[in-house]
Amino acid sequence: MMVKLRLRRRGRKRLPVYDIVAADSRSPRDGRIIEKVGQYSPLVTSGATMLNRERVTHWLKTGAQPTDTVRNILSREGILLALQMESKGVSSEEITAAVDAHVMRFRNREAVKANTKKVAAEETVAEAPAAEAEAAPEVAEAPAEETVAAEAPAEEAPVAEETAVEAPAAEENAGDSNDEEKESE
Repeated sequence: MMVKLRLRRRGRKRLPVYDIVAADSRSPRDGRIIEKVGQYSPLVTSGATMLNRERVTHWLKTGAQPTDTVRNILSREGILLALQMESKGVSSEEITAAVDAHVMRFRNREAVKANTKKVAAEETVAEAPAAEAEAAPEVAEAPAEETVAAEAPAEEAPVAEETAVEAPAAEENAGDSNDEEKESE
């Protein structure tokens, strides 16, 4: 029997809470389980996770395969790092220090992402009044440009008429050259 560590959904509609369980790989998602080893709430900002580290480690040592999502959760919590270091024969003090550093790096990364989004939102709010202030002088300049634009077409209109008069004459001459070519053949 192949055992998997995977998520089992519970909670109400649009508010999921998942149990991290050890289950037979052939059983359905919400079917019969062997043991509940933790809980995961994805809607919480950092994805609140409660795990029984001893039982998760036990199942991983006995050959249980975590699904991709559970693997990410276990990695984020430092359980996979601890298991890997333990298999290499590193002392428990070094493992604890490495796991704590790993978890802190992840939490700092999450905090930096949240701060970056917050700062970007504040800059956008701060730029909006500045953009409106810049748009107001452009509106004041626009009527002056319209006046100049209204005068320019009036001056260009006679030039357009002269071009229109010359165009038919050019067409007549073009037609004459075709006639001459036909006669010479």
